[in-house]
Amino acid sequence: MSNKYHLISNFNIDPLKGCILNFDQQAIVSVAPYGQVIQELYNSDLDKDSQIVIWASPKSVIPTFSEAQRLNKVNEKECLEEVKKYSEAIITLAKKHRYIFLASWAIEKNIKNYGILDWRPNIGLANKLAKMNIYISELLSKYENIYILDSQYWYQNTENVLPKIWYATKVPYSSVVFQNAAENICSASSALNGFSKKLIILDLDNTLWGGVIGDLGVEGINLGGHNYIGEAFKDFQETLLSLSNRGIQLAIVSKNDESVALDAIDNHNEMLLKRNYFSGWRINWNDKASNIRALLNELNLGESSAIFIDDNPIERDWVKKSMPDVLVPDWPSDPTQYVRALSKLNCFGLPSLSNEDRNRTKMYVADRKRREIKESTASLEDWLLSLKTKAIIHTLNKNNINRISQLFNKTNQLNLKTRRLSQDEIEKWVNTNKKKKKIFIIEVKDRLGDLGLVGIITLEQVDSVVNIVDLILSCRVMGRKIENLMIWLALNYTKKVEAKMLRAQLIPSKRNRPTHDILIASILENTGKNIFEVSSKIKMEPPKELFIENKLIE
Repeated sequence: MSNKYHLISNFNIDPLKGCILNFDQQAIVSVAPYGQVIQELYNSDLDKDSQIVIWASPKSVIPTFSEAQRLNKVNEKECLEEVKKYSEAIITLAKKHRYIFLASWAIEKNIKNYGILDWRPNIGLANKLAKMNIYISELLSKYENIYILDSQYWYQNTENVLPKIWYATKVPYSSVVFQNAAENICSASSALNGFSKKLIILDLDNTLWGGVIGDLGVEGINLGGHNYIGEAFKDFQETLLSLSNRGIQLAIVSKNDESVALDAIDNHNEMLLKRNYFSGWRINWNDKASNIRALLNELNLGESSAIFIDDNPIERDWVKKSMPDVLVPDWPSDPTQYVRALSKLNCFGLPSLSNEDRNRTKMYVADRKRREIKESTASLEDWLLSLKTKAIIHTLNKNNINRISQLFNKTNQLNLKTRRLSQDEIEKWVNTNKKKKKIFIIEVKDRLGDLGLVGIITLEQVDSVVNIVDLILSCRVMGRKIENLMIWLALNYTKKVEAKMLRAQLIPSKRNRPTHDILIASILENTGKNIFEVSSKIKMEPPKELFIENKLIE
């Protein structure tokens, strides 16, 4: 399905349309009439499937700020009241569209200001505009389908177009500004539609540190210290650490002796990324494409979820050719450019930030320990029992809706229909014809840690049939009988409402093959093309490997 964008602005925004199409050739982009910002916000005829992009100068939509730009004295409260009215128009539009992208306000380079007084309260333009940006962000923060994009990033290290071009075409910015904006918008759209990268796979020698560990030993590698190259490697690690703290996983694929490499990771004084920051690794002398495949299989992640960073162009080329769905960026030879190169990737967008995101690294490190226990355990059943897994059943509430929306929009492998729903859309679905619907939310814990909210099953009764509308499960708990628990919950509900049949219809995607395999292995019978059914008379016991705690509010 093609992404649709509708661009609204007070200037000639056609160059942005071209730049978006460069990033997403399948996109459908429409442009509002020139200068019709407020009119478009109230336009009821806009395509409901379009993602709305609003990029307007503050003077064009806030009359009081227009007066302030003329360096007239204005009433700040009146200015903020106009910001509130403008935000109300955006909220009205947001109720009819899935996503709104709003460019933050910035002062154009050619605008005269109050000089050294420009940050003085009640005087300076910079001060007023900062308050306007903060105020509108607070007003819009309650609406999870409205996202304010930082336009300051778009203007960095760029020049305005020549005045003659502005007067002739009403295009105020250089092509670089529009390219930056398009990249930011397309990246935000990808994040909201579940296509952000989840895993950074890293080489070691001359990528995380300078030099070859096998030749130089732990003390010989260049990392930190008092030279600029060592500092650059350490800053790169710090940037990776920041990404890890917001939920991006890190892993290693390196041609090295494993014990020597892990010794450096564990014991080098300047090493920031210790062993517990990595979800997994393959440190051996096998080819890197094979190692990446094995690692992704171990982590239950698809190739399109991963980025591979390596200083060696030969290794990068091999992985690009062998695994085209893995993102392999060209990488600078100069380590002082590593941080900038990482920041330019612009593919780690998060539509929201949950406790699960914050703790994801800990969860995956615990997963690695679970795998190690599994390898030393005689049978799968013994392994599952040894974990002492607790499954806690919740209903939807204000505390978990953020995470539930994430699961809808980020989960691909075990996802029955791959429906992408915002928080508002989830709540609307649940509350429409509420007596015929049910949602079960699964939280999982075991003796090694808390895996968080990992599963959703939504059900809807139609006459004598209960349909599984959504069956969504995080890949990190696949194969641990949670999927069996979800089917058991669905069947129990079917019996409770005295329906005759439980039914699931799979909508196949490029990535949800595991869902098909789980349905085939379940008590449901494949009765037609991607239709799975079971009679409510069938008896089913909950998985004995799980301790079940019910926190449902009936």
